[in-house]
Amino acid sequence: MNCTEDVRSCESSKSSNEDTSSKISSEASTPSRLSWLRVWYHTTTSVLGAVGIAALPFAFGYLGWFGGFIMWTFSTIVSYYSGRLLIQIQGSENTYSQIADRIMGDGFAKWWIRPFQFIVVYQVTVLTALTLGQTFFALDGLCSPAGHMNLSWWTVIGGAFTFLISLCPSLSHMWQCSFVGFLAVIAFVVLTCVACILSIQSEVDADYGRPQGESFVFGVMDSFGVLAFSYGGHAVLPDLQASLRSPTVERAHAAMHRGLLAAYGVIAPCYAVTAAAAYAAFGSKISGYLLNNFADIIPSGLLASLHILLAVNTLALGAIYIQSGFSLVGDMIPSLSSEADRYSCKNLWAVRLPWVATATFVAVAIPFIGDLAALSGAIGFTAMTFVFPFVLWEHSPFARSAPYWRRALHGLLAGTFTLLGLSSFVGSTSFIVKESSTYKFF
Repeated sequence: MNCTEDVRSCESSKSSNEDTSSKISSEASTPSRLSWLRVWYHTTTSVLGAVGIAALPFAFGYLGWFGGFIMWTFSTIVSYYSGRLLIQIQGSENTYSQIADRIMGDGFAKWWIRPFQFIVVYQVTVLTALTLGQTFFALDGLCSPAGHMNLSWWTVIGGAFTFLISLCPSLSHMWQCSFVGFLAVIAFVVLTCVACILSIQSEVDADYGRPQGESFVFGVMDSFGVLAFSYGGHAVLPDLQASLRSPTVERAHAAMHRGLLAAYGVIAPCYAVTAAAAYAAFGSKISGYLLNNFADIIPSGLLASLHILLAVNTLALGAIYIQSGFSLVGDMIPSLSSEADRYSCKNLWAVRLPWVATATFVAVAIPFIGDLAALSGAIGFTAMTFVFPFVLWEHSPFARSAPYWRRALHGLLAGTFTLLGLSSFVGSTSFIVKESSTYKFF
């Protein structure tokens, strides 16, 4: 009798353990099936920003139709390839800096990765506050043309909204935010194309010639930074992979590769269509911020919709980069990176508030979205997207079995984009200095 009860008890315990194991396995596999979708949303939002769409046509204005598409296609292919390399070399690390220190040795990231990553995430914070300020300023002008508040004050208000999104949870809890930003940027692309068609039908005086003189040279150099800014999501790609919390590195890599491919399947057509439509509508007269070209041409309701969608997408994009910025601070100051300190008063006053406040001040001081985008692309995005992935991969174990031609190609690409980044820095700085000479605070 007792033996029978023991057998039944063992069978019941075994069945219970199997059910529990099956349940755990199911719970572990369910997120992994959907994780590539989260990569898709996050990557599309962080790369295909409405700010990038509004700035990209400026490059075509100086490079021309043929030159613009050649450089854009080249940048698209190289950025996708470097993204795959960056995914491949990431193991259990959570940040770009940790990957670099594992491959190159402790201390490498301190002097080479973190300065450029700081430039990327900090300047995106600046652009978030500035873009929101520009949006509020434009909507204010549409609602009350007779008189409205100064752009600087609206930028301060934009900084307040930026601070609110800086209080968002970590990237692993933000895929809904990225999904909203994803929908906003797709709608922005569609309405931008509609606005360009209306501009063409209104017989806008488009000039397809090239600007002359010194400004043309600096404009071409500036254009390289705008192109790099269009593909700047690599700075947060390692943070994104870490946020998946996959049970194995292999699953994380599979989700990242699939999500990256899906993202570029959306990103490339959107950039191509909007750049072509904008150049067809305005030619070389495209401003550094495309929405400025639509003023007094398209219906005010359509223009207001573009500004609102731009603001929504910018909030989502800013939230991603700001979280990456706080992870960067955590790498530099470990005492501020623990879960217990993430939302403490110390973290709030020592990191988040000063970060956003100083970025807002820079946005007020340099309110030139297109030029800031080019400067960001020249200094930070070029290094993080087009240089360091090749450098790190070449020092990883994967390079040992790679053919010579592939390693030579990596060196050529890294060297080429380094030169393009330096020339873009000169061009964007020239434009900022020129425009700042006529600008006044408040």
